[in-house]
Amino acid sequence: MPCFLFSGIAANIDYEVLIRLWPIPTFYLAFITISGILGVFGGKLLNLSISDTKFVMTGIMFNDIVTLSLSILRSMSHTSAMQILSWGDDDTPFNSVKRGTSYILLSSLIGNLLRWSLGAFLLRKKGLSEEIPYLGTRAMPDRKLQSLFRRVVKAVRGILNPPLCAAIFALVVGTVPSFKFIFFNESSPLVIITKITEYVGSIAVPLTLVTLGAHLKNFPRAKSQKILPIVFYIMSCRFIIMPIIGIVTVLLTRSWYMNDPMLWFVLMLFASGPTAVNCMNLVQLTNTFKEEMATLLFYSYITVVPMITFLLMGLLFMIDKTL
Repeated sequence: MPCFLFSGIAANIDYEVLIRLWPIPTFYLAFITISGILGVFGGKLLNLSISDTKFVMTGIMFNDIVTLSLSILRSMSHTSAMQILSWGDDDTPFNSVKRGTSYILLSSLIGNLLRWSLGAFLLRKKGLSEEIPYLGTRAMPDRKLQSLFRRVVKAVRGILNPPLCAAIFALVVGTVPSFKFIFFNESSPLVIITKITEYVGSIAVPLTLVTLGAHLKNFPRAKSQKILPIVFYIMSCRFIIMPIIGIVTVLLTRSWYMNDPMLWFVLMLFASGPTAVNCMNLVQLTNTFKEEMATLLFYSYITVVPMITFLLMGLLFMIDKTL
């Protein structure tokens, strides 16, 4: 996964891309904020504990953008749907898919930065060992500073993990021209490292899907009746509420940015789709909610095919009517 993030992000990002495609980070952050609010509301509605509420927030906030969206684009590339998503008379299905892929990969930068930091933080349960000791009012200032420093270091170490470090490194390499030349220019001696990283990263998505199937088979699914309302609420938000919010938001603001139907389509996908497969990696990283996440992903990916079919029909219909 770190290799996939580095090779996919660093090669396709620079300052021009970040400035020109400002709607992508803006909409992604807006949708993930709304999703978090829905998660908090769900916790209150279902009378959940703080840790269970964080699980609900994670399930709604982090949806499958890269794997599902890229698969959708590739499957649509040879259909008449590409006529709706073309940008001008000179646009071709190949160029449209390539453009959409670059939009998705840019979103993956933000998504992975948040998923492997905020997501890991939300799923991690606090124990007695993480309690902050009380400091008396008569403690020396230097002791207070030392305690504050230790807490900051502990918090940073708590959210740092290999995928997050890879995403941050990719952002640095992609936006610093000299670094990008070192790693991605064909004449650079370090390009061999980049090539190896690309090869290793290319198996990340299929391997994740294979391991997902194995986990769903081997991990015991939560049998408590309490998990069913939680799963139903998360799936309702992911398949119904958030897509409606995404469609309405994009249609109301489409005149603010590039008149590219493919961009509109990808922005709408940001708010759609099931909980991300990588959330299984998150629960393994934090060693929490394994049974609950297995149950959520099991039911989500059983229903994803019919739900995503109707969703795509709705997205394409809305875009076609606005052209």
